Amino acid sequence: MKKELMKYRFSFNTRQWAPDKHQWKSAYEAIQENERERISQFVFKDDAKSSLIGRIILRYMVCQLTNIPWNRLCLKRSDKGKPVIDYTKSSEILSKKYPHISVNVSHCGEYVVGVMDENRLIGVDVMDTRRKHGEISQFFGVMEKTFTSREWNCINSVGRDNDRMKLFYRHWCLKESFVKAIGKGIGYSLQKLSFDVDSKLDIRPGALYDQTTLDIDNAKASNWHFEETMIDDNHCVAIATNVGEDEELCDVTSIGQNFTILRFCDFQNVLATLSPVSDDLWENFDNKLLKNAD
Repeated sequence: MKKELMKYRFSFNTRQWAPDKHQWKSAYEAIQENERERISQFVFKDDAKSSLIGRIILRYMVCQLTNIPWNRLCLKRSDKGKPVIDYTKSSEILSKKYPHISVNVSHCGEYVVGVMDENRLIGVDVMDTRRKHGEISQFFGVMEKTFTSREWNCINSVGRDNDRMKLFYRHWCLKESFVKAIGKGIGYSLQKLSFDVDSKLDIRPGALYDQTTLDIDNAKASNWHFEETMIDDNHCVAIATNVGEDEELCDVTSIGQNFTILRFCDFQNVLATLSPVSDDLWENFDNKLLKNAD
C-alpha cells in the first residue's frame, strides 16, 4: 500500500525580517535559556537571526502536530548536536502518542528551513548556490575527499563554473541531509556515501524531485528516500527520510506539496514566554555586525 510522506516542511526568509525590540524579545523569551546563550555568542546579526528562527521553527512544528502548549515542550541536543525532544521534561502526551518524532533545521544565505516526521528519521540541508570559495579548481581540490569519483564525474560533467557549483551544492545538501538525519555529525565519512544525481536536471523553484538514489559502502540504500527542491533561484534544499524496506511511497512530485513559507506573524499567536529576558539581550543583538550589508 502506498503511503504519503507526512508534510511538515517550513521555510523562513530571514533577510526579509528586521525585528524590532518587541519582536526580538518575544522570540527570545520563547526559547530555552541554553539556546539563548548560544545565539548571543554569534558575531553576526544574520547568524543570530537564523539560529533564533531555527529554534522557533523546531518548536512550532512539534506544537502544530501535537497541539501541546508551547511551554510543555523541551528540546535538547544529542551528543552529536542534533535537535531532539527531551521526552523526560516535556508533556506526557508526547511520549504516549508521539514517541518517534524526528525534527531538523538548516540555515544558509537568506533562508532557514525546518522539517519534521512523526515516525521516521529525517534530515534537511539548505545551501546558497551563489557562495564562492575562490578559484573553483583549487576549491574542488581541497574538497576532493568529500565526494566519490562517480559524484565528481557528475559535478564536472557540465561546462560552466556556476553550473558546476550548483551540482556541488546539490551533492553537498544530499550528503548533509543524510548525516543530519542519522545524527552522526562531524566525523562521519562522506566517502561512504555515493549519490546518483541527474546532472541534466534543472530543478525549478517550487518543484520537488525524488529520483536521486544513494549507495552506502557500494550497496543500494533502498530504505532512504531523498527529495530535492529549490526554495528560490539561489537556494537548494535536500531532505533525507528513512523509510521501511516494505514502504511504497507516493510520487512526491505528483503530490505537489512543498515548503510552506512562514513569516514572523505566523508565530505570534503561538509563542509563549518560557522565562523573561532583559533589555541587555536585545542590545547584544542590535549591536552585532551585519554579514551582508548590501
